[in-house]
Amino acid sequence: MKKDRMYSELAKYYDLIYGWKDYEKESQKIHNIIKKYKKTSGKDLLDVACGTGGHIQFLKHHYRIVGIDLNKEMLGIAKKKFPKIKFVKADMAVFDLKRRFDIIICLFGSIGYMKTYNNLKKAVNNFSKHLNPGGLVLIEDFVPKKDYKIGIPWANFIDKPNVKIARMNLSKRRGDIAIVDFHFLIATKKGVEYLRDYHELGLFDINKFLRIMKENNFEAKYLKDGLMNGRGLYIGIKSSN
Repeated sequence: MKKDRMYSELAKYYDLIYGWKDYEKESQKIHNIIKKYKKTSGKDLLDVACGTGGHIQFLKHHYRIVGIDLNKEMLGIAKKKFPKIKFVKADMAVFDLKRRFDIIICLFGSIGYMKTYNNLKKAVNNFSKHLNPGGLVLIEDFVPKKDYKIGIPWANFIDKPNVKIARMNLSKRRGDIAIVDFHFLIATKKGVEYLRDYHELGLFDINKFLRIMKENNFEAKYLKDGLMNGRGLYIGIKSSN
């Protein structure tokens, strides 16, 4: 079974599949949170797991942005959309940009791809290393461990003149890992294609997550009502120590 097709063969459909997502509204929330909590005067922002740059479209009016993502296909789309912005292919747990930022954002549950607490610690530590003292990190949760429910059917449908997409999955779980096994039917003028896209994401305990942030020099808190319904938001202010 091939994994992460969403970010390779399916990358060209990503913006269509998530066309329901209100990036403008979320970006305004992000901007408001940054103004409230950030303690530096700078405006350098790192978008970790930036994907095709949905939030960058709006945040670029307020900040100097660098985007990183592990998937070259997603970055290729982002580069075409925003040719003046620097994008880097990198893993959130080990990237080294040899500079610091005032804000780091990691959104839309991408942190779940760390899967384990050991990898989560590496990512949070790396975020801390890349932040100026007083800088801010915003990490959007996937689904808290206590809230993830199995056996729930999900479906998403795209109906455009030249492309029709049906995506379905059933929520599954193995221990502290959420199993997201998407089944796609994609109809274009070339025909109808079936693809299966398998993902595994870590289900983290909120208190353990906050503890990891605090261990990595963050004054941390969790907002249950984050950028979108059902997704919480971790906020961390980098200590000056």
